[in-house]
Amino acid sequence: MSDRISILEDSILECSIAQFSHTECKLDSGFKLNDFKVAFKTFGKLNNKKNNAILVCHALTGDQYVTGLNPITKKDGWWSRMVGPNKPIDT
Repeated sequence: MSDRISILEDSILECSIAQFSHTECKLDSGFKLNDFKVAFKTFGKLNNKKNNAILVCHALTGDQYVTGLNPITKKDGWWSRMVGPNKPIDT
């Protein structure tokens, strides 16, 4: 099993972008997913109790760029109005 996580820091947004690679994931149905990546972004910092995290899931066609600039498409994140400092999901 070769898992790896690559992380890119973004000091402007105080976030990290990470991709988790995994060679195989066996589902409850018995079906196996092979050679897949999961991409995610984290914003801000966990408090000492580590209870201030919020998971924001995207649509199947979305990406990990919930807010901030997508470096590939150069478009603003798909929920930039809602996520960030002093916004409803305050990072």
